[in-house]
Amino acid sequence: GFNPALISFPPTNGSGAIVTLSDGSRISARKLRLIEAGRLEAELLFGEKITISSSSLVSLQFFGGAAVYLSDLEPNDYRFTPFLSTRWPWRRNLSVSGSPLRLRGKEFARGIGLHSKSQLSYRLGKKYRRFQADVGIDDVAAGAGNVVFAVEVDGKRVFTSKPQSGKNPILHIGPIDVTGKQQLSLVVDYGQFGDIRDHANWCNALLVK
Repeated sequence: GFNPALISFPPTNGSGAIVTLSDGSRISARKLRLIEAGRLEAELLFGEKITISSSSLVSLQFFGGAAVYLSDLEPNDYRFTPFLSTRWPWRRNLSVSGSPLRLRGKEFARGIGLHSKSQLSYRLGKKYRRFQADVGIDDVAAGAGNVVFAVEVDGKRVFTSKPQSGKNPILHIGPIDVTGKQQLSLVVDYGQFGDIRDHANWCNALLVK
């Protein structure tokens, strides 16, 4: 349940919340309850209950219910086109370098790590209403990198960003209407300077039922 490094994220079937604490710890909780002013009780995935002071609470990120994170789903297709010969796999809840997802000093628990040039697709089955995400070049690139983010729905390009470098602020995508649609594709294309440090993060990428 405690996993600051996000190396192997606990399964999150059903609903609950990811609790981030000021010491860097992350807790996956099935239930949260305010027991008194300034104190929360969290029931962890393995059944234990702990008390959390509001002074140590950094963020709450809810999952389950109407919102479904792409990192909880299995993609049906992944296509990667190397600029030269290096091949990069897509990553779940990590950047392509294997480090936590970080954009402009902020760390994200959920998201997808991609590299140029790639396309990651998910079947929607007409079950969702909208898609949204916060995107940018991971901080590990130290301001370098340059990509174009795009979103395709049923094979049609519905969003294309301007070239984004590691110095651009976080770009919010959406909400994009996916009502009645069958497939969603996240696309990362080459920007300037080939594919150098193109560590492209799709943070908080989620679908809403």
